[in-house]
Amino acid sequence: MFKKVFLLLFLSLIISGCGYMAVYKGVVKFNYKILVSEHSGDRDMINLINTRLKKYSKIKSDKSFIIKIDTIYRKNIIAKDAAGKATDYQIKVTSNFGIKSEVVNKIIKINETFNVKGMDDKFEEQRYDTIIKNNIANAIVKKIILQLSRN
Repeated sequence: MFKKVFLLLFLSLIISGCGYMAVYKGVVKFNYKILVSEHSGDRDMINLINTRLKKYSKIKSDKSFIIKIDTIYRKNIIAKDAAGKATDYQIKVTSNFGIKSEVVNKIIKINETFNVKGMDDKFEEQRYDTIIKNNIANAIVKKIILQLSRN
């Protein structure tokens, strides 16, 4: 019991004294309309990103961002076994966002990489790739929203 109380007190003192600040603390409520004007590249990634961006978009907002999306999805082999069968992959998604509004006109480039072990069951590997694509799309959208909210 004493150890738990001491540990809790110790951790709270460490965290409060180290300058920890939440990433989204300075972000005010996102109140913009997001319009995707053009898109090119990997269709699945664009659909995932576009769907997630719509969740943040406020239709009745006066302020708007016009976004052009270009994504490149690559699945590269990084290791093979003795028989030449791929055992490890690297999934790399590069997204370029051209952002225009009344205040901002800039290009944001986001790279996300993920290393994956190969699987014997191709169906399971394909399902796992879909999960990874969803996770990468979520990470990209969070980074874009963070950038947009700072402007």
